[in-house]
Amino acid sequence: MMKKYTKRRDIVRPGVTRFATAFLTLQSLMEKKQELQAMFSSEAWDKSKWAKSPKGKTAFATVMSTAFWNGVTLCLKVFGPLVMVL
Repeated sequence: MMKKYTKRRDIVRPGVTRFATAFLTLQSLMEKKQELQAMFSSEAWDKSKWAKSPKGKTAFATVMSTAFWNGVTLCLKVFGPLVMVL
């Protein structure tokens, strides 16, 4: 379902180091924020088996959380310059 909404693009983007991979993954998440929120708001999600599972409910709450996206933004702002140096 995610690949349908993100035009077949993965969230995880491997980097040279684990740190770079984590940063690139956060950056990718931020780029796909609207698509992910649209997926979790869709009727297809509501009808899926994942929407009713505990992990699905946690994922929904996380993606729809303003605090989560503010945290992602903060991490990108703080660690962005460090990634450029490395």
